Amino acid sequence: SWPASWGKRCVPAGPPRLPAPGGGRPSSPPTPSRATLTPTASPTPTRAGLRAQVAIAVGKAARTASRRLGRGAGAALPGHIALGLCPDLLPQLAGQLTQGCLLITGTNGKTTTARLVASALTQAGLAPLANRTGSNLLRGIASALLGRARLSGRHAAGETAIGLFEVDEAVLPQAAAQLRPRAIAFLNLFRDQLDRYGELDYV
Repeated sequence: SWPASWGKRCVPAGPPRLPAPGGGRPSSPPTPSRATLTPTASPTPTRAGLRAQVAIAVGKAARTASRRLGRGAGAALPGHIALGLCPDLLPQLAGQLTQGCLLITGTNGKTTTARLVASALTQAGLAPLANRTGSNLLRGIASALLGRARLSGRHAAGETAIGLFEVDEAVLPQAAAQLRPRAIAFLNLFRDQLDRYGELDYV
């Protein structure tokens, strides 16, 4: 499993022992330095602008109304409304995730893979925030982020927060540009929805 710090130490392989000049005992290479893979810098929580705060409030109200009226789980509608009010809401909210975010895309297996990765992240001490309902367009990701956002625009997630979003192939370019993920997992790609995004080369 992944360590919570994302800082697993690694020791570069040193050079082989070489014969000393004059046929003496082989000289030992210098002790290799220990390198550390450090996590990304924690973003500084910032207060969202007035437009983003209004979008968050309206999106949360839409989620509550949708659930109480039995019109769905609020997996897409809140994000759709919020993005209509504030088109740059995604980078404002995703930028506050301390450990960044990961994207999973492909024709098949996105939800299963996301659940496996979420389990590994949880065991490593991280707190994944995911679009678990499978709503994998931008509005679904926005709805997932809205669920953990305060009305002030600040994210309620802590220091171990990491985004884990499954993304439809058709919106991957836009999602990557707005979310700025630290990694993207590509699964299989089939020509099953050519009417939506043309050839596979588009993805």
